Amino acid sequence: MFYAKISAAIKKRQGVVFYCYNPHYVHKLYDVTMVEEPENNPDTYRMVQPDQDPEWFAKSHISSGDAKNRPGRLF
Repeated sequence: MFYAKISAAIKKRQGVVFYCYNPHYVHKLYDVTMVEEPENNPDTYRMVQPDQDPEWFAKSHISSGDAKNRPGRLF
């Protein structure tokens, strides 16, 4: 299923982001670009679980390294 989803996205010319270790066969099958993740910053990552707080979504905040280049909040 993993390869089928990647293949379908490529055929539709859609971007795909997924976690995969290296070396892996997927790197031979597709033109994969490795993305460097920024170091964890607690100020940009706060995830509250639904079973911890009924307002978990409003109290959670997750942004990526790209967030500084885009106004607004990313979740």
